[in-house]
Amino acid sequence: MKRITIPAIGAITILSTVLPAAQRPVKVFLLVGQSNMEGKGQSGHIDYILNDPNTPEKDKTLFRRLVKDGKHVARDDVWIWHLGKIGNLTVGFGKATEKNGKPFGPELGLGHVLGDYYDEQVLLIKCAWGGKSLRRAFRPPSYPPSKAELEAAIEKTRRKDPGTTKESIRGSFGEYYQKTIANTREVLANLKSLFPGYKDQGYELVGMFWFQGWNDLIQGGNPEYGEQLASLIRDIRKDLKAPNLLVVIGESGQGGPITEDKKGSGMDIVRQGQAAPAKMPEFKGTVAFAQTHQFYDPSLKEYVELYNRCAGEMRKAKRKLAQRHDGGKGAKKAKKTDIPREVRDKIWMPWEAAKQQWLNVGSDQSYHFYGSGKIFYQMGNLFGKEMVQLLKK
Repeated sequence: MKRITIPAIGAITILSTVLPAAQRPVKVFLLVGQSNMEGKGQSGHIDYILNDPNTPEKDKTLFRRLVKDGKHVARDDVWIWHLGKIGNLTVGFGKATEKNGKPFGPELGLGHVLGDYYDEQVLLIKCAWGGKSLRRAFRPPSYPPSKAELEAAIEKTRRKDPGTTKESIRGSFGEYYQKTIANTREVLANLKSLFPGYKDQGYELVGMFWFQGWNDLIQGGNPEYGEQLASLIRDIRKDLKAPNLLVVIGESGQGGPITEDKKGSGMDIVRQGQAAPAKMPEFKGTVAFAQTHQFYDPSLKEYVELYNRCAGEMRKAKRKLAQRHDGGKGAKKAKKTDIPREVRDKIWMPWEAAKQQWLNVGSDQSYHFYGSGKIFYQMGNLFGKEMVQLLKK
């Protein structure tokens, strides 16, 4: 019997070719990013897709596997850890207000793809926090901020908090990169206590999914995004002792394709940066770029615009009410309930008429892909397929 070494944190040696799948090393994947990696999809959207007679059969086929006997499937061959929340893969491992069921993110789609691909147990470790940039929060160690960047950050922060120290600002660069490394190490060091099904079979750190970008693009774009992301990949491979770690980078595809008027925008700059590592010779065959803009649904924008219009009219009504009292000084104190009922009803009538249909398909603003369960599952499904293609190379 031949002995082989599996590349992982603390490489392990096992007997190959003779071990049943349950005794082979667990296949481990990291899911790293910000709020869209946290997940804003709603499980009720899946139920609506499957129960709506107008849903195309191709869509029902894609989502049918997620529900059995009226309940959302939980896969015991795919474990997940999301910042301390642990269990078998199912809905509920996202982070969003529950407007129509339980929240989920890309893990649902990619987890099913990986679970189908492997006979071995799969583990997803999700380290995601909303509102975090690559420029600062996820800044990799090998790409430290320049002196000018540090000074600018210190000056900006001290305008709000004069007591801010240079040390605290310096520590904020890469803070969530370090948290990702620390969380991953802690989970892998405690597999037996975290997952009762783990039987000391060891593990192999196989890949990482990266889904982040909004906070870099809203600052006018980050022209160094591509190089910073390449450095992050190199550093994670080094720090987690996984030199062959495969990486799938998810595109910030909010709003659909880049049109002529959006060229050179923050969105365009960040998307180019996200695509860059997959084109670098050193990452050939180990890094892939997954385009998510193809899943954008412009019809969802209409609901959000309608809500925003109604909300704007309500704010105007509050201001008018405040102007009648104390010369407008009470504007901030005016409440929605202070507005006469008939006025409120008239303002909200268009939104109330559309609200239920909206909740069947969406739940959030455009930067969260409208909180669409359909979009989040499709994106995750694509991420999983891109990873499988890397595994086959």
